[in-house]
Amino acid sequence: MSEFFGYKRNKETLGQLATSDASLLTIKDEISLAQSVDIQYRQIVKPIFEVGTANMYYVAGHAEGTLNASKLVGDSPLTAFKGQSCGKIDTASFNAKGQCDFGGGGKVSITGAIIEQVGVNATAQALEMTESVQIRFSELVI
Repeated sequence: MSEFFGYKRNKETLGQLATSDASLLTIKDEISLAQSVDIQYRQIVKPIFEVGTANMYYVAGHAEGTLNASKLVGDSPLTAFKGQSCGKIDTASFNAKGQCDFGGGGKVSITGAIIEQVGVNATAQALEMTESVQIRFSELVI
């Protein structure tokens, strides 16, 4: 008999993907009750065209990024995401790990960061409340 769709699979375990339950978000200190994290890093890229030809060139600009995170409200809202003076964030990182020593994942750190927005959310049909933060940063280190 053969596999129904004709796949030929390697039956050995090659590793494990990083899992959210083994990950850790740190903004100053470890963020407990974290529910989501989204890190985006980008650079402005401008296409330049040459008159009289079909040539196109790219000019890469400065890079910047955003980190959006939310957590369940614990003792008092917004204290976990409070920055230093003027909303500055000295240290922030996301450590994604696999379990059972299979590896996978890695650590991402951000520098040059400042809090851009904070929020608290309560919804009638949800018993829990969440708080959120948006952080703008200038450098992503992997």
